[in-house]
Amino acid sequence: MQVTAFFACIRLLAETMGAMPSAIFRKEDNGNAVRAEDHPLHEILVYQPNPDMNGVAFREASTTNLAARGNAYSIIERRGSGDVISLYPVPASRVTIRRDESTNYETRYGVADRGKTEWYPAEKIWHRRGFSFDGLIGMSPLQCARETIGLALAGEEFNARLFGQGLMPSARVSVPAWLTDEQRKVANAKLL
Repeated sequence: MQVTAFFACIRLLAETMGAMPSAIFRKEDNGNAVRAEDHPLHEILVYQPNPDMNGVAFREASTTNLAARGNAYSIIERRGSGDVISLYPVPASRVTIRRDESTNYETRYGVADRGKTEWYPAEKIWHRRGFSFDGLIGMSPLQCARETIGLALAGEEFNARLFGQGLMPSARVSVPAWLTDEQRKVANAKLL
């Protein structure tokens, strides 16, 4: 996120998705889609996913993780009846996915928090993934473009040092004697 262009792209995607109107739709018998404002997830996904954030902030956080890391995760909190009551986004960099051999290779999500990892079954995590080779983990644009991002960081660092020195050149041309007017014109023409 220290590369200005990368940051700007992620920010533009996140803020655009956060500001987009959001709704849940139901398909009617005639094939038309109508808003389903009575759906149990409507209030959570559109307005208030958890007590700490509104729908805009949640969509921004989710899109930021998806665009930068290729995956967006949220811990699902449910009532005793199984209804979803809240979604808490988790930074994608803190999540590990594995297939658990002891449960017929069911997907498990490890969420690192304060030095330890807590493992969740798939029904406790809402996982949005980007495009993927295996259908399990989305490809991270950060990892895929790490060489290019590294070059951009090096370029920004070089330019910062260059401008920090007042654009003073690190080399100079010297001649053993004073130049004549004709020699000065030739030298200036070749330097330009």
